[in-house]
Amino acid sequence: MKKLNIAAACFLALAVSCSPQKEYKLKIKPLTLKKSEIYEYNVVRDVLFDAEEVGLDSLKDKSRDLFLKGVDYYRNKKEFASAVRHFKTSILILPDAKTYYELGNVLLDFRADKEMLEESIKAFRLAENLNFEPKAKISYKIACVYNALRSNFSTSESSYESSMVFHLREVIEKGLMDTNAIKKDPLINSITSTSEYKEMIQRLSSTTIAASSFDLFKKAFPAQTDKFFISANDVEMKDYKESVSYDFVQFVPEMENVSFGRDVSHDFYYVANMGGNENYSAFIYTSESFYGEDMQPVHTVLATYDKEGEIISRKLISCQCSAENVREAAVEGNKIVMKDFKRKWQYPVDEVSFDKNKIKSFELVAEAKYKITEDGKIVVDEIPANYNDSTILAKGTK
Repeated sequence: MKKLNIAAACFLALAVSCSPQKEYKLKIKPLTLKKSEIYEYNVVRDVLFDAEEVGLDSLKDKSRDLFLKGVDYYRNKKEFASAVRHFKTSILILPDAKTYYELGNVLLDFRADKEMLEESIKAFRLAENLNFEPKAKISYKIACVYNALRSNFSTSESSYESSMVFHLREVIEKGLMDTNAIKKDPLINSITSTSEYKEMIQRLSSTTIAASSFDLFKKAFPAQTDKFFISANDVEMKDYKESVSYDFVQFVPEMENVSFGRDVSHDFYYVANMGGNENYSAFIYTSESFYGEDMQPVHTVLATYDKEGEIISRKLISCQCSAENVREAAVEGNKIVMKDFKRKWQYPVDEVSFDKNKIKSFELVAEAKYKITEDGKIVVDEIPANYNDSTILAKGTK
């Protein structure tokens, strides 16, 4: 039930507008989560609806900053309790599917704590309800939770084994999990010796059971398209909200920092599936910096992969590289056209904040054309003689 009665609010707004003495402004305060509500989907949904309506980008920034700190504690420092605290605080500010997914992961790592394991299922379910992609990862992780419960807390009356096999079957029947990977995963490989698992595999023997992590990565992108355009006005990529899971770091090298830990200064989002041929697949993803600047850098990359998911080529095709430098891109088939612009502001950016400033015009600096070859390499097609692409390349791209 929403806290704000829309009809009453409209009546109030009309009533106060009729007063000649004083002008009133109706301020709508968005719903907020309580600690006891973080796993109540209906409340979470209403909070997200309110935040979307009011458009509070500051909430997103604060929430994402805490999320990335949680990732640092979890993935890099292995301080699980601190990671849980940061993930939950991030959710209280603004819920997000990826935050719930990572919260589920860290709770799963408390394998000797039954309450933590049971809570991890709640976190994974919320991630699923908020449309986390790829959904098969959710079923697989829940199967891992039930395996931990089976191994550590199983009783003669428990149904942990059946629940685990149920979720594994769901993943395998969709062709989204390799049984060899199951055998190698210490979180779940003990199930392979049970009779229920063996019976399930026999029943699925006529089904192709040979997916890979790269298959899951590919399926998380939107439907395939032949054309994609990013204008100079849209380089912030605000419309793309599906986060790339840290499980896919091998396919997005920028997610890993120079210390071979997880980069906790950026977040990454699925953008487009650009198809390919029998030799390669092409995808576009974008990353947003969370250093806390007024205008956050955004880098959008086109990457090509071979059948096994090995990277063939990557290219920074679009960016909000700074307040002044932006790049727009058009991709059609195997053709890539990039245009670099100087963005002109109404007032000096070091004197007037961005929320009070306006873009006056875009000055074209250079245009460069690239193409994707039949073997998936991104090569020069036509560029100016003095074109220096390295000046605004994202770290780690080539």
